[in-house]
Amino acid sequence: MKHVVAQLLHALAARYGHTVLAYRSVLVIGVQLILILAANLTAVVLRFDADIPPEYRQVIWDHVPAVLLIFASSLWLFGTQRGLWRYVGLYDIGKIILASLASVGVLYVGLHVVGGVIQYPRSVIILTGLLNALYLVGIRLAVRWFKEWLRIVGAGARRALIVGAGNAGELLARDMLSGGDYDCRPVGFLDDDPVKRKMRIHGIPVVGTIATIKPAADKLEANEIIIAIPSASTTVMQKILTASEGCTIPIKTLPSVKRLLDDPVSLRQVRPMNLDDLLQREPVETDRQALTPLIMGRHCSSQEQEDRSDRNYVDK
Repeated sequence: MKHVVAQLLHALAARYGHTVLAYRSVLVIGVQLILILAANLTAVVLRFDADIPPEYRQVIWDHVPAVLLIFASSLWLFGTQRGLWRYVGLYDIGKIILASLASVGVLYVGLHVVGGVIQYPRSVIILTGLLNALYLVGIRLAVRWFKEWLRIVGAGARRALIVGAGNAGELLARDMLSGGDYDCRPVGFLDDDPVKRKMRIHGIPVVGTIATIKPAADKLEANEIIIAIPSASTTVMQKILTASEGCTIPIKTLPSVKRLLDDPVSLRQVRPMNLDDLLQREPVETDRQALTPLIMGRHCSSQEQEDRSDRNYVDK
């Protein structure tokens, strides 16, 4: 059922995605205004236990436009409308919290100090700020989770089993889920660290150890295996190859630590595994141009010796 829902949502995104992007700023501002209003009304309901006294109703209703204006302006000044919701992080959450705190301060000063509207409850102002931050952060996290969920249950991408649940594996899985330049999606991790057993990283489960590569790949119906251990020794690589015996799917690996330090972007350069990955050093590159004269010289010397032998035989 979830695959059908995912395909339907993908089709809707393909059809209306350009329209949404064209009016993205307007939609973001509209959603934020709705959430600010919802936060204010929820704060009023919580403050009075859903039984609002008549003397407060008109005061609260008259100042709804002021609440919307102050909170929306603060969010605009902090630039929250420019962030991409599918990449929301601590930086974006921090800006939303700061904008809400600033709005609470401005609203309190404007109503109680400057305007003299002492009938407006202070608790409603504080609750509005807290709920506003909660709603705005919540919808962004929901969008991010939704985008990642679509990639996980989508049927278009290849299923990848990641060997290594360390920093490299986490970065690789995060990049895949966030829409990186991959044609695959992570379906499981393998790691020998007992602390990580049965844990989840970005919603992807750690399903076993390195020794269980083949049964895990069969169970998860993986289309490829990606080794995300840039610092793996020869022993570990041989262990991985031994555990992969019988697997008919491709085995790929990340670049070495040295290459990652030289070029951080190479984390995305997932490539097929080869014999050089079993070395504990960089492969030696042969200078063929330097060897050519030596080989040619030996070839000529051998030819000259053969010619002399032939001439001696003829003379005899």
